[in-house]
Amino acid sequence: MCLVVPGRPAYMRGEVIDAVVTCRRGDLRIRLCSAEGCMEHSLEAAGQLAPSLLVYARRPGRLRIELLSGSSVLDSADVLVLDEGDGPVGFVTVFHNHQPVGELPSGLYRRYWHVLHVVRNEVGIAGAAGVYRLHLLEHVRHPRVRVGEHLSPSLLAGWARLVEDGYAFTEDGELLSGDVVGAVKEVLRGFSSLAVEGVIEVLTSPWAHPLQGFIIRRFGMVDVVEEELAVGLRITREVMHTNPSGVWTPEMSFVNELADIYSSLGLKYTVLDAHHHMPSGASMHRAYILRRRGEISLLFRDPDLSNSLSFNNNHATAESAVRAVYEMLLRALETAISSGVEEPIVTAALDGENWILFSKYPRNAAVMLDAYYTYLERMQGAGVVETMFPRDAASMAEEVISFVRETSWLGSYRKWCGEAGGQCELWSRVGDVYRALRASEASGRLSGKRVRAARVGLHHALDSDYWWAEFWDPDYVGRWLDFVLAVLGLGKDSL
Repeated sequence: MCLVVPGRPAYMRGEVIDAVVTCRRGDLRIRLCSAEGCMEHSLEAAGQLAPSLLVYARRPGRLRIELLSGSSVLDSADVLVLDEGDGPVGFVTVFHNHQPVGELPSGLYRRYWHVLHVVRNEVGIAGAAGVYRLHLLEHVRHPRVRVGEHLSPSLLAGWARLVEDGYAFTEDGELLSGDVVGAVKEVLRGFSSLAVEGVIEVLTSPWAHPLQGFIIRRFGMVDVVEEELAVGLRITREVMHTNPSGVWTPEMSFVNELADIYSSLGLKYTVLDAHHHMPSGASMHRAYILRRRGEISLLFRDPDLSNSLSFNNNHATAESAVRAVYEMLLRALETAISSGVEEPIVTAALDGENWILFSKYPRNAAVMLDAYYTYLERMQGAGVVETMFPRDAASMAEEVISFVRETSWLGSYRKWCGEAGGQCELWSRVGDVYRALRASEASGRLSGKRVRAARVGLHHALDSDYWWAEFWDPDYVGRWLDFVLAVLGLGKDSL
């Protein structure tokens, strides 16, 4: 395989464009094509690696570098050439790391991915083990690349509890202890240190990952959302030793009232999807203020960049994985520069773990993460981009909007109600249990301790991870709904 690999996707005019050519064949030539035409240069192959290609970036625009042998084009890569007067493009990255609480009413764990994704050899890279440790190591490797990390409160609470107790039992009888606890403690301490040192920005969220917009619109559960947000904010502060200003909206399930709820808790911004949430006439390359009674800032993620990393990651070779990241960033930069926004921002927002774990080639998906940081680091060093914490990008918001479209990041709720059999019917039972809880609270017959226990049980049942079609677990949800009724002194057939 013959490759031409530029050092980065974008250069400033007048810079030297560096590219490495890898090829076993002889008679190699390089053709450089721009809007003004093409020029060719000869290369002398030396085994697998030809000498580095160095050319000057002469004009702004897109430049194509083609590797030729005879009349054949063996490979090509484009680079962007920016004018000296162009300021750097702001680059925001937010990774959404989330795991369900996973605990049954019995205290045993049904799902303990919060542990497995630390200790299990998931990416095949020495020293990395699980994907959360991989993220930690990448931040240590690229400390100048500013990144937002949403570590869901349910994930943080699971880690903190395991470290405090020193053990946990799973539903299938496994004991989690010893080295497992030590590995989780190391990762937890590592993320906290990075947050305190200002290497990463940590976002908070409701503690058990509910579909906030859905349950507000369908059941009027404003009280549940407010309570879960308050609990999540407390957990993030206590475990991470930092005070978050950003909130991740689970599944980007957003309704406009959330601006008031977020701001009432001192939260300043969230991230939504440009395709599904952004009002017409807005631009995903600037931050906005959503103003109601309260106000928050909004960043809109670039769907192409975010979803390309999330889903277009099945690369059989490390070379193709790196090339894919290169092209994603090239497209994102070109779109931002041509947007007409004076100080454009690119926002990538995606799961932190699933896109790597669900790839057919997790090792090469991990390579993509490193390539992503490496290219951003190189371009930042050259003044082409400026990586930003999301809070800093959000603080740039000046234009006020009064609403966004109310939906999820998928544009609907079918994934959680309608795609798997029985989902919508179980949501009806959720409504019945919630109304029974509110009626019991209003009656005053329950102690505060029992009310809190019932509410925590409902939070477990609302965790969207158990409603997602591919992980649909009605038994888990049903057990927690039964628990709520038992705490209320009601039988499961009482509704």
